[in-house]
Amino acid sequence: MQSSLRRLDGVAKVTGRLKFSSDMVLPSMLYAVPVLSTEAHARILSVDASEALKLPGCVKVYTGRDVPCNRVGYLHDHPVICDDKVRFYGDIVAVVAAETEEIARRAARLVRVAYEPLPLIETVEQALSLERGKVHDQMENNICHQIHYARGDVDAAFSKCKYIVENEYTFQQVDHCFLETECGVSSLEDGKLVIRSGSQNVYYDRGQIAEGLGLPEEQVVVIAPYTGGGFGGKGDISVQCLIGLVTLDTGRPCKMHFSREERFINGVKRHPGKVRMKTGADGNGVIQAHEVYAVLDGGAYTVFGNVVLEIATECCAGPYRFPNIRVDTYNVYTNNGVNGAFRGFGAAQGCFPLEGQMNALARRMGMDAIELRIRNCLRQGERQGLGHILLSDTRMYETLCEASRDPLWTGRAAYRSSRGGVRTGVGVAAGMKGYSVGINGAPDFSFAQGVATRDGRFCLSVACIEMGQGCFTAMAEMFAETLKIPPERVEMMDLCNSELNEETGATASSRVTHAVGLAVAAAGNELVAALREAAARAHGVPEDALQHVQGGFLLKGRLIPFASIAAGCPADIVRRTRVRTKYSDQPSEGALGHPHVLYSSNVQLALVEVDTATGMAHVDRMHVYVDVGRCMNRQQVEGQSEGGVVMGASYALLEKVERRAGRPLNPSFSSYVLPTALDAPPVIENHILEYPEPAHPFGVKGMGENATTPTAPAIVDAVNDALGTHFTELPLSPELLAAVTNPWKGPPADGRPV
Repeated sequence: MQSSLRRLDGVAKVTGRLKFSSDMVLPSMLYAVPVLSTEAHARILSVDASEALKLPGCVKVYTGRDVPCNRVGYLHDHPVICDDKVRFYGDIVAVVAAETEEIARRAARLVRVAYEPLPLIETVEQALSLERGKVHDQMENNICHQIHYARGDVDAAFSKCKYIVENEYTFQQVDHCFLETECGVSSLEDGKLVIRSGSQNVYYDRGQIAEGLGLPEEQVVVIAPYTGGGFGGKGDISVQCLIGLVTLDTGRPCKMHFSREERFINGVKRHPGKVRMKTGADGNGVIQAHEVYAVLDGGAYTVFGNVVLEIATECCAGPYRFPNIRVDTYNVYTNNGVNGAFRGFGAAQGCFPLEGQMNALARRMGMDAIELRIRNCLRQGERQGLGHILLSDTRMYETLCEASRDPLWTGRAAYRSSRGGVRTGVGVAAGMKGYSVGINGAPDFSFAQGVATRDGRFCLSVACIEMGQGCFTAMAEMFAETLKIPPERVEMMDLCNSELNEETGATASSRVTHAVGLAVAAAGNELVAALREAAARAHGVPEDALQHVQGGFLLKGRLIPFASIAAGCPADIVRRTRVRTKYSDQPSEGALGHPHVLYSSNVQLALVEVDTATGMAHVDRMHVYVDVGRCMNRQQVEGQSEGGVVMGASYALLEKVERRAGRPLNPSFSSYVLPTALDAPPVIENHILEYPEPAHPFGVKGMGENATTPTAPAIVDAVNDALGTHFTELPLSPELLAAVTNPWKGPPADGRPV
């Protein structure tokens, strides 16, 4: 384990020196503002911009007719600007460009749109039944993706099970609530359209912008400045095509920056949905059968919803051994906003019901819940629920064993109490996160460029985006370790630029530390080889006479510093490297999709108090046992863990987008409930487990997503432990808890109901 290097961007961020896209101002820049639909499902009869155009400083109002191709998205089902109809409240029906943002906002309020309302599809049941029609007229139905898989004889296995639990789980739509709302600045530079915007994937953005605006990809450059938070929500394009449209039309730079309300109304959210699970075990606590039926509410457009469904389906089987399994899962269109990637990327929607089942089964059997998981957890070489062979060890067994010895768990009987109207319980949940490749089977590449300058500097450029997770710092540490120099000597150069860096995928799905780390190691090794070659040539010795040591090469007992070698070269030494992940991505016979490259595990314990009079639940402690492979920077790992726990606790107890007739009712921080410092668990005890990944040069795995996945089910389990209930929905609001608690009935009876 390395000592923690301070965040390379930390001082610049806290002092305000670091610039985000929202800080950018270009000469002659226009400002653009969207006109958002006030109907959730309706045909557009007319868009009248005449009054807006009378406003001094209003340059132009754009509608769907002005967009060359006007279809983007994962399934090309998302108009840049709506042309024929709107499909959710907040859909973009026009864009106003003006000399100032104030004028643009005034003009946007003057645009008049006439609608013909259409039947509203509000529930997944309505979507599947087609009783209210279709969201997209050209589609056969409202199903945008479905997955079906079966192995073994499920019905026969259930008939032999001694214990069976069957439950329906529901979970809500939530907002990413990143600090920097969607923002971008466009310009024309050297005949190319340049888009600078907060993003998680400049390469995907480039393709989408080119497609929507009818441009060749080589004419589009996308640059991601430092991004003010993403959590998956900036993996899809938002303002990029809109500002590009204005710039191509006027020849002037253009900026669009969503207000917080626009973000809440128009921005991508986490999928809500329903999952029915049936799980059976024999008398020894060995699971024999598992059945899953799940429907995710994808909202009006697909974005990355189909991939979310794939990961959710995988996580409905999770880290456990199911010899007989049947899954049927769907992602459907509705008029409830747009739902896509969110930290966990489907894992949260799969982990919550699965871990609820494991805890319910343990209570039904009277078995220790961690022991049940240990008996059924997967090991390397075994078949995961969807049939593929685990290529690497999940280390779930070891992680569960560590958690089982935690004093909070071994002493949970002492923690469980009833004091007046306050009841206390202890809960547990586990999560397994797969990295790279996965069900859709897309190959995973990474890119890095290492430079040794003639003036003695070491520079690193990587194809990933710094959005608060600390990836630049981790990459610098890896690069420094490869070169055997102090990490403080590494300078990060360039921002993620689609023109300078080769396409390597998104900064998402906790893939960066592992995948981009491969490229950093390769670029570092190639740079060392180039320096060795230069030193050998300069000193007239064979390359194998030079021993790589701290800061340079050793030759006959004398240190030749890297800086002196680079200074003697005619130009800077540059090495660009693109690396594909080293593992096989071939599917196992009879499996659904492709295996992941590797997995990591996370087990969390929760201590929760519930006030039965008010229904308020408060998390007192969270104990986290997480496998990170090798811990490159403990401070950052602990920060990811603590941030993930707070986000997961908020998902369990507080956050929910409320809608009525498709309209969001709480589109502001004054009405959308987020945790404050007082709501965060006062104790988050991190147990960082290091089981280095043998196939990686640094032994690392991922952390960001797995940090939050088991939190909500662990908290729900603690509430159930305290109250003797089996809640199966999120969030556990005070209203929900108060409806079933009664302070005058005393503590729950023995034999807590499931």
